[in-house]
Amino acid sequence: LHLPHPRTMSLRLLALHGFGQNATVFMEKRAKELIRKLKSVATLHAMDAPHTLPYDESLRGWWTYGEELWDGRGETIQALADQLLKQPNFRAVGLAESLELVLAEWYSGGYNGILGFSQGAILAAALCAELHHRGQPPRFA
Repeated sequence: LHLPHPRTMSLRLLALHGFGQNATVFMEKRAKELIRKLKSVATLHAMDAPHTLPYDESLRGWWTYGEELWDGRGETIQALADQLLKQPNFRAVGLAESLELVLAEWYSGGYNGILGFSQGAILAAALCAELHHRGQPPRFA
């Protein structure tokens, strides 16, 4: 068995941004230092979530929230977060669509692992559970 030298082996990671971000914001701001530190061992590929936010169509979420929880305004996101902490559960509008989108990207992208931030981390956990259920867990998450 011949394994490539660790310095020449590059892992491919799927990166999922948080709520109110997009792939570009995530890669240029949130993950910039991590990308720099991992450049010799891994490459990150970020994808945009499918749901645009009402207050800024360039920003996205992996799911949104019903009107009973959030009015869709940027200045009320902190109030939304506070309210979610008090909820035993909530309706994640569009989550199933996002999981299908990420599964399709996972299978077409040849990824070794997944990295998620905030809302993207929750979706990454759902992806891992689904892949495990299918008998194909990622190498790492």
